[in-house]
Amino acid sequence: MNNILSNLHCHSTYSDGENTLEEMIQAAIDLGLESIGISDHAYAPYDLVCCIPQEKMEPYHRELNSLKEQYQDRIAVYAGVEVDAFYLYDKADWDYVIGSVHYLKGRSGYHTIEATPAQFEQAAEELGGYRAVAEAYGETLVKLALEYRPHILGHLDILTRLVRQGQVPLDTQASWYREMWQEIIRSIAQSGCLVEVNTSAIYRGQSPEPFPSVEILKMLQERKVPLVLNSDAHQKQNLIAAFSQAGELLRAVGYTTVKVLRPQGFVDVAL
Repeated sequence: MNNILSNLHCHSTYSDGENTLEEMIQAAIDLGLESIGISDHAYAPYDLVCCIPQEKMEPYHRELNSLKEQYQDRIAVYAGVEVDAFYLYDKADWDYVIGSVHYLKGRSGYHTIEATPAQFEQAAEELGGYRAVAEAYGETLVKLALEYRPHILGHLDILTRLVRQGQVPLDTQASWYREMWQEIIRSIAQSGCLVEVNTSAIYRGQSPEPFPSVEILKMLQERKVPLVLNSDAHQKQNLIAAFSQAGELLRAVGYTTVKVLRPQGFVDVAL
């Protein structure tokens, strides 16, 4: 049974989603959700494939707030945005902000580490190997958490998307990798950020575990880091996809609640 009737990580046709803002909201109503937050990829000059074009940032913000008012009697709509670690926005302009690491910076520019093996390999070549990629990811994530402090940290170990599919040979069972995450989570706990449990790897058939992995979820639980359950929906049919499976995993590692955004702020809701 899924008790979490909200999702704050959704994308529309403003960025790389397949449905309009209004279609996503209507789908949330049809599913009986209490709230939905749209968080399209904010413009970044090095990401011209997935993000909102610069000239559409203001129309996105304006339309989202208009729909928020239009649907207020049927569902709570929250105006959010997902920002990349290397191109940040004023958090005060949004109901909430998801901060994510999608890119790493190398000698020749910015390299995504989740799209294709070739792009991951290019990052590894410039940064000094697979371990160097992981460590650079961790350093970027910690800086994002401690200096920018987004409301939510998105898809915490997204650098393993290709690893989980057997396309990149990064050893996530190595002692250095586990120790790295212990240090990262120590910093996240200090930051006060919420951490997203992102179900996209499950419903896309890429992995039986969400982002972050069960092992990292156990580390987060030990530090009492609060979580938000999201699906990273790029299609309306995936608004709460794999929420039940993720809820079972969370209960198994010791979580009994996750955070849901309400008018008074983030509150605990039982799993």
